[in-house]
Amino acid sequence: MASLSKSSQYVQPWHFDCRLSKELPDDNPVRGRFLASLFSATIAAIALFYAGITLYANAILRHEIAYWEEQARINRPQMDELQKVITSIQSGARRLEEIHRLTATPLPVSEFIHEIGRTRPANVRIDMIEYHDGIVYIRGALQETSQRTTALLSQYVTELKSNPRLRPLFGSIVQTSMERNTQATVHTFEINLKLKPSAP
Repeated sequence: MASLSKSSQYVQPWHFDCRLSKELPDDNPVRGRFLASLFSATIAAIALFYAGITLYANAILRHEIAYWEEQARINRPQMDELQKVITSIQSGARRLEEIHRLTATPLPVSEFIHEIGRTRPANVRIDMIEYHDGIVYIRGALQETSQRTTALLSQYVTELKSNPRLRPLFGSIVQTSMERNTQATVHTFEINLKLKPSAP
């Protein structure tokens, strides 16, 4: 067989080329559809994953809420009893504070009652003396006409205000009520004496 020279214009391949390149379809559309399907499947998988996490978290939250509601129901009697104890302690603390304020005043209780009785008009009856939240309540009655009752109570309040033992202790002394019992012709009254704020 004759050898091929370097100047030959045509060189046969060493094997036959059986490809039909012109007859094969273009694979770009196929590749595009595959990538689009893969992207959609990934998005769907991520969405399902987060949906599952959300449902799981909600289930746990509902379980926790139900558990603590049940615990609150079980412990409600103990909590109610504790609240009663706390209320009682707070009430006792307020009473102790009031007693401390009353006993810490320069005027002992016995002398205060003596001054109240000494300055009252002869026909005025003192039924009760009560102390609460820094205010002394004096409640009593007298059997007089309405005009006479008004005059006597006004005189009594004036004497209490001008009393040298009471004036330094109380910021205000006022008559707060006067009612007439038509059946017994008796007038009931109330006088309030408000303590001055204690010095810090």
